[in-house]
Amino acid sequence: MYTFLMVLFVILSALLAIIILIQPGKGDMGLGSIGSGSQILFGGSGGRGFFEKVTWVMAALFIFGALGLSLIKSKEKQYSSLSGFKASSTTNQASHPLNQVPVNAVPEESTDED
Repeated sequence: MYTFLMVLFVILSALLAIIILIQPGKGDMGLGSIGSGSQILFGGSGGRGFFEKVTWVMAALFIFGALGLSLIKSKEKQYSSLSGFKASSTTNQASHPLNQVPVNAVPEESTDED
């Protein structure tokens, strides 16, 4: 279920990016201004109102989809690959340290006389 929703979310993200890039900007410098086919297809305004409505709807779906996916993922149970192992007791390890260094040991100074 989660994987299917994630695939739909990725498709929605790609479509949202394409719709945003197709829209003509205020200065008509967007990808939608390449050629004048958009004015013929969508009328004199070039479909500006149509693209704005589609963008707002897709942006709302994007935001709610992101929130929904995060809620679904946070409610899943997290399983660890180490859940079947028992932790060893720390008292056994503390009684046999690997490196036994005396507490009052002072490191010897090297005397290099050249």
